[in-house]
Amino acid sequence: MVGVRRGALPIAQVAERIAHSLKEGQERTAWRWLMQFIDDFSGSSPRGRASLVRDPPAEFTGDRRYDAALAALVEHLCVKVDVTIPSWTDDPRCFAEPWWFVAGLPGYRAVALRDSPISFKRHGVFVTKNALDRV
Repeated sequence: MVGVRRGALPIAQVAERIAHSLKEGQERTAWRWLMQFIDDFSGSSPRGRASLVRDPPAEFTGDRRYDAALAALVEHLCVKVDVTIPSWTDDPRCFAEPWWFVAGLPGYRAVALRDSPISFKRHGVFVTKNALDRV
């Protein structure tokens, strides 16, 4: 794909990798795939970024939490760099029910409700302020 960071996977393939990680019981690895996508998206050209998010995941991940996180992340990244948000992010499978507080600790819920980017809130995924930061 033209303008795509070398080795970057489109979001449809990221969903496949996440699904595989979850089936293997490797939830930390599944989350790392989301973080890797941030790097790959950010390291691509505007045209490359659009191509990375254009096509929806074929079967998504099979886990509503991660399907919602994928859609929320794509929306979040697209808004930041003025790339058109793909319509597949409105698929009903892309909304966490019940809401997902990624930190999993009750003490972080209020912080996550406050700090989550709007696209994450919209999809029912709540993260703390630095959860999407890359070193």
